[in-house]
Amino acid sequence: MQNSFKILFSLIIIIISISCNPNSTQAEKDYIKNLEEKNRALENELQTEKNKPPVIINKIIEPQYQSPDSKNFVTDSKDYFTIGSSENEVIEVMGDPTEIRDFEYTNEKWLHYGRSYIVLRNNKVKEYHNWENNLKIKIKTK
Repeated sequence: MQNSFKILFSLIIIIISISCNPNSTQAEKDYIKNLEEKNRALENELQTEKNKPPVIINKIIEPQYQSPDSKNFVTDSKDYFTIGSSENEVIEVMGDPTEIRDFEYTNEKWLHYGRSYIVLRNNKVKEYHNWENNLKIKIKTK
């Protein structure tokens, strides 16, 4: 989007410099008209992109529970995160968040995944809000 603004600005400068010249030929005027039409098309395209909602991809995960006392109980840290997991562990499991809010004054960070979010304090998961049921979290039992 930054490049679009640079291109748009460059086109405006070219249009102004050419249109201020009293000796402009018809070919130059046609060229300017063509640039103005392209500029309008780019502005419309940019506005359309701004108005699109964010794409959220949800994976449906079937819950699989095994008793921790079971001999077959194996935990793979890449399948889920839990209270106390680090930010890197959460991102390894969940992927990049849709939004990050950093509250430096409380040393707290919220990682959003759609409407669900994870609260980190001092780089550790302290709480979560699984509104969309899309967080891959397990609560460890003793």
